[in-house]
Amino acid sequence: MDFDEVLKLADDLVFARTGNYLNELQEMILRGTWSKESYDEIAKKINLSEPRVREVGMELWQIISQELGEKVTKRNFKSAIKRLQVSIISHLEQHHNRIGSFNICGETRHPPDIPNSHPDDRETSNAKQPQTQYRDLSEMPDLGAFYDRASELATLRSWILE
Repeated sequence: MDFDEVLKLADDLVFARTGNYLNELQEMILRGTWSKESYDEIAKKINLSEPRVREVGMELWQIISQELGEKVTKRNFKSAIKRLQVSIISHLEQHHNRIGSFNICGETRHPPDIPNSHPDDRETSNAKQPQTQYRDLSEMPDLGAFYDRASELATLRSWILE
């Protein structure tokens, strides 16, 4: 996840909680936090006092904590965002295999042959199973990192967060 995606996600979280988007100072705090800068280093870059930057940072962590349902601090912000990303992906894998008319999984997989069973029996038992729109994604290949998918990720985030 690159910083622009993190910034968009944080912006969405703040907006969901407060109805306001991130302001410039909050964005600078997030940028500095992502780059492992101290509040003092962030304050010097934007010509503000360290106590003011720390105060706004604490308010920002509280807002994000309330939205995520876990305590988020400057120290654990990166790991909290990574957990959220994993949670979003996991949620999508479990509950959504279609986006519009695009099938993510491809064709349906059937269970392997059962030893000592007659092929006609398997077909009969499979025919009785109800059709479901969900598919087992446990055998889905690792897709690796997604690049240039910010708009799609933003849409998915908004669907999940709403």
